[in-house]
Amino acid sequence: MGILLNLLCFLSAIYKSGAISLGFLDVLYGANYGISQPDNAWAISIIPHNTIVDQGPPILIWHGLGDSYNSSSMIRLSSMLKISNPTSPVYSIHLDNNDGKDQQASLIGDAMSNVLSVCDHLENMGLAGSSSPPNAKEGVHMVGFSQGGLFLRSLVQLCDIPVKTLMTFGSPHMGFNEMPECKGQGVSKWTCQSRNNYLKSRLNSEYFQNNIIPAQYYRDKTSESSYLEYLEKNVFLKWVNGELIKDEDMWQRLTNIKKFVAVAFTQDTVLKPWKSAWFWDTEPIGNEWQEVPVKKSEGYKWDILGLKTLHDNGKLYFESVAGEHCQVEDSRLLELFKLYL
Repeated sequence: MGILLNLLCFLSAIYKSGAISLGFLDVLYGANYGISQPDNAWAISIIPHNTIVDQGPPILIWHGLGDSYNSSSMIRLSSMLKISNPTSPVYSIHLDNNDGKDQQASLIGDAMSNVLSVCDHLENMGLAGSSSPPNAKEGVHMVGFSQGGLFLRSLVQLCDIPVKTLMTFGSPHMGFNEMPECKGQGVSKWTCQSRNNYLKSRLNSEYFQNNIIPAQYYRDKTSESSYLEYLEKNVFLKWVNGELIKDEDMWQRLTNIKKFVAVAFTQDTVLKPWKSAWFWDTEPIGNEWQEVPVKKSEGYKWDILGLKTLHDNGKLYFESVAGEHCQVEDSRLLELFKLYL
């Protein structure tokens, strides 16, 4: 009962921050919730292999926490992509064909297993490996929002799939170290902050690390002791970020992509620190641990992930959106898509 209560409190905290929808809480509480199939559902349908041979590069999209592959937001994203890249088929990555279960899988599960499962699925579809169709052999485009962008980056590192452009929006590439900002005033805000402090203390626990997706990219590097605890207990992010060992195969796959575009939201109160979306890190400077730009970080200097190589070859780009977490106007989306895809 205690574990279930902790989980529901965690969900409630994220919901009140605006990071997930009410529908997701309804799913876990057993409500009859769903999103009806829109008329333009074709925009994210899985197109049969033999119909895409003569079309443009496929586009893979991955939704964020509390969203689902067939939600209104993903339909909107697909529609924007069909405007900017009308000949490219769009694939919305999902872990379950059922909307509600796919939504639930964005919070509960094992991130590494999910990424590897998607890799296997792409190989079976012919979008990865040696059997890629002609329009995919030169590379696919990838667009991910929030944690979906982190998972796409991990997919690039772990899966043999040629990639033209990887574009991530508000993605926790260097994790998060605080719960989403509490809204409101007075007692309600104090209650929210107290709950967040308690939940934060549980994020490195064995249960949360093995079962709660966001906990698997929680990364507190505000002190030496908190960072050592992360390195000891984290089950996902430390591996894809090469923080224990540099994996040459992962480095090679990431540096093979043609463009990596990291987009951050400058008024983001959900992803903290928001510059995690730009790979900014926290490092000891004097007697304090301070946030440092990616190009001044030790990981960049040693080229652990391959970001320095990407930059030196003109393949790494940083963009911004003046808004809250993953809130972006259609015009800005189209501007970025036309510029990089």
